[in-house]
Amino acid sequence: MYKDIYVVNNTFFNNGSEGWAGEIANFSRSTINQNLVVKNNIFYNQESEADWTIWLQQNHEQMVMSHNLYYIFKPSNNGENSFYEEDLHVTDIKDVNPNFTNLPTDLTLQSSSIAINKGETITLPGSSELLFSTDINNYSRGSSN
Repeated sequence: MYKDIYVVNNTFFNNGSEGWAGEIANFSRSTINQNLVVKNNIFYNQESEADWTIWLQQNHEQMVMSHNLYYIFKPSNNGENSFYEEDLHVTDIKDVNPNFTNLPTDLTLQSSSIAINKGETITLPGSSELLFSTDINNYSRGSSN
């Protein structure tokens, strides 16, 4: 069983150059995983030859996924555990360029990016304590990401 796994505040950039590949995958077959969180990420897949964006070996209802930006969303085709466009959360942004500063070397966001202030505050399980209080550039993060 996996419990309290957070994939938050990341940028996945053109992962997978050939063959069977994608941005993020969960190959666990456990039906009792708890608190698997995928939020506030940018999945940028414009130049990648990846086959899928999200691949799940289990039912995606075991995962909490929201507030992600998917640029060139590619659905997975894994039978009952497939992750399709209709599985995206209402807070997700699909097929909108995040406006990086200078591809591929500077993946910071331009001030015009739709991703700015679209994240959700992430707290520790059962607490109001922030999981992150600053970002990679040491800017304060709190109730408005």
